[in-house]
Amino acid sequence: IMAGVLKAVLLLWGAACCLITLCPDEKDDCPINVYFTMDTSESVALREFPWGSLVEELKEFLQMFVKRLQTTPLRAKRAQWAYGGLHFSDRVEVFSQVITDAADFLGSVQAIRYIGRGTFIDCALKNMTEQVRLTASGKPRLQYAVVLTDGHITGSPCGGVSRAAEAAKAAGIKIFVVATNEYTMESELKRIASSPVELYRKDYMAFPASNRQAAVNRITDTMVGL
Repeated sequence: IMAGVLKAVLLLWGAACCLITLCPDEKDDCPINVYFTMDTSESVALREFPWGSLVEELKEFLQMFVKRLQTTPLRAKRAQWAYGGLHFSDRVEVFSQVITDAADFLGSVQAIRYIGRGTFIDCALKNMTEQVRLTASGKPRLQYAVVLTDGHITGSPCGGVSRAAEAAKAAGIKIFVVATNEYTMESELKRIASSPVELYRKDYMAFPASNRQAAVNRITDTMVGL
């Protein structure tokens, strides 16, 4: 038990050190980007009746997540949150470029309508990495991604999940993975998540609602280094 507690403390300490290192208390602003990649394929959108209702639950997760980050104090005074996102099935739709206006971002979230059809997670991750790179500048920053999916895959035309996930991590993106519901391919979720998996995958779930707040709290607390 003590070993498990110590491991959890070390993981959180590492996240806190990362924030302090990349966002020192200096005059320059320090952007912290959070990119959401949300599965709206058939296996998610048609999981609960009425059809599309689970996608609405995922949108609620994003709303709660952003609002909590906006109201959580940071050690680095010049740190600034920015948000972007896409949703996907066998194609990708970018619903928001990376922006600092949380209200505008959340307005874009509300406009999401599910796609349905098949699931190409590798293409979603590849597009996510490209979108994050478009916003990168020369200054140090934290790049987070939150991927919401059930892990079910119908095809891999973009090189496979492992390859796409490793490319994202190599680009400096720290990937948290949240299960859309309890019917998941856990091996695929762990393949996507950054290391250590115990921190970036854990047992985060967006649905049912009783699991949602705990997942939001744990991930956002890690991001801010609490």
